[in-house]
Amino acid sequence: MYKIRTTMNISKISLATVLLFITTTLVYSQNERGIISKRIQARKIAFITERLDLSPSEAEQFFPLYNAFKKNEQALRKNRIGGNKITFLSDEEAEKHIDEILQSEEEILRQRKLFVQSLQPILSPKKILMLFRVEKDFNAQLLRTMRQRHRRD
Repeated sequence: MYKIRTTMNISKISLATVLLFITTTLVYSQNERGIISKRIQARKIAFITERLDLSPSEAEQFFPLYNAFKKNEQALRKNRIGGNKITFLSDEEAEKHIDEILQSEEEILRQRKLFVQSLQPILSPKKILMLFRVEKDFNAQLLRTMRQRHRRD
């Protein structure tokens, strides 16, 4: 039993190492902003893999679905207006943007439901539920790290 568990842990570490290596290799071909984004993505993959205790088989099936969902979510959120631009909008334009935001949020929710359904054959319900918490934990950790670095600079 112990030998099997050790082998599984080694497999998980090997998978995380391979994923990190691939991501790191891609990082050097990107510009500085791309490098930072790829580093964050590599850390996120390792964080999720570890926290959800994904087997190599689970990770292999999970991450393509996860990455596709996140890419789609990011695209839906990308067109939002922000900052000082809001100040210069007419009420009609503001109403239009509110409707667009609500529509994009509805689409994100619809996509999230489909994503969860696609995970059900791969992950246990507990791991799917944990994913939501793990994402929040990663984002909070990333924010803390960025604030600490900003204070030092």
